[in-house]
Amino acid sequence: MKKIIITALFLSLSGIASHAQETTDNTNDIWYAWIDTTTGAEGKTSRILSKQAFEISCCVKSPKYRRLLKKTEKWIQKNVDKNYKGESPLNKIQDANLAAAMIKEASEQNAGGSKLILVEFREKCN
Repeated sequence: MKKIIITALFLSLSGIASHAQETTDNTNDIWYAWIDTTTGAEGKTSRILSKQAFEISCCVKSPKYRRLLKKTEKWIQKNVDKNYKGESPLNKIQDANLAAAMIKEASEQNAGGSKLILVEFREKCN
């Protein structure tokens, strides 16, 4: 009887450990990120938009992602507007096709409005 109880306990613990591993693996799904923010460069409101999304694999709630946001902000300050102080310079989504469609739509919406600055930007979460 003890062997049956021990075996049942072992199997249930194995199942719990397996489930825990599956749920932690879901935190590192693939995300597609791109710059989409506004700036007040040269006294005008301008929109900064990436030409295409790039793939990241870090959790968007992790310190790695926050470091990526800081790197992006510094890149904008160095290459576009030295006074940039945006809240969150990146947009992100888990569907590559939808990301491309959103970038295309953003660039078309801006065609008649404020100045659009298209940039090439790729970075990694590390």
